Amino acid sequence: MRGIKYILFGIAFILIGGFILVDTQSNLGGFGEILLFAIGLGFGFKGLIDKD
Repeated sequence: MRGIKYILFGIAFILIGGFILVDTQSNLGGFGEILLFAIGLGFGFKGLIDKD
């Protein structure tokens, strides 16, 4: 069950980064979106690897 939570948490980070990327008034300069995407991928992979 924890794995599903990590996967959903990762998807949330990816979606937040996507919405910030689409926003025209974003001040993250591209690096913030990439960071949020990487964090989301990390949580997603952690959820896939988690055996519990």
